[in-house]
Amino acid sequence: MTPRAKGVLIGLVGTTFWATTGILISYLLSHYNLQPLTLAFWRDLIVALGLILGLRLVQPQALRIARRDVVFFLAYGFVGLAAFNGLWTFSVKYNGAAVATVLAYSSPAFIVLLARPLLKERFTARKLIAVVLSLAGCVLVVEAYAAEAWRLNPVGIAVGLGTGLAFAIYSLAGKWSAKRFSSSWTVTAMAFCSRRVDWGWPTS
Repeated sequence: MTPRAKGVLIGLVGTTFWATTGILISYLLSHYNLQPLTLAFWRDLIVALGLILGLRLVQPQALRIARRDVVFFLAYGFVGLAAFNGLWTFSVKYNGAAVATVLAYSSPAFIVLLARPLLKERFTARKLIAVVLSLAGCVLVVEAYAAEAWRLNPVGIAVGLGTGLAFAIYSLAGKWSAKRFSSSWTVTAMAFCSRRVDWGWPTS
């Protein structure tokens, strides 16, 4: 398997898993007495502990970072992960899983716009077509073309678009960090641990 094919496969599998979180979050918020940030906190804690323990056993070198990288991971954990996770949970609460998913997948448009000034990537017709097809596909899959699905309040729309923006920042930071760190597990583990620091401990 070529590196490009492997990357596409990983992307498809990862997107499939991530897309199910909207349904799970909606179920938990509807059937249990949980606040959105409390749910986001416990998701972060479980993933952070799992990554630390797993890497400690099979790839301990991935947990070693230089002191100069601490600031990057704190920013990455807060802006790219903590903000995204919190906004995503609130978006599901306000908008429902279907519309929240569509709004979160506004991220490709944000990525194309932000990659130009941040990563010096140029606009191409292929990127613009990919953005249009991605948004159109999400709308069709969740039937967001029905007027009933978009009876939202302004706060819900703002939170949903904020999710897409935070996810775009997370994606761009991940792409940049792939050139800086030899292991993607280092970036993932340290970002989730930093994200735990940003959340603190829930009050309820």
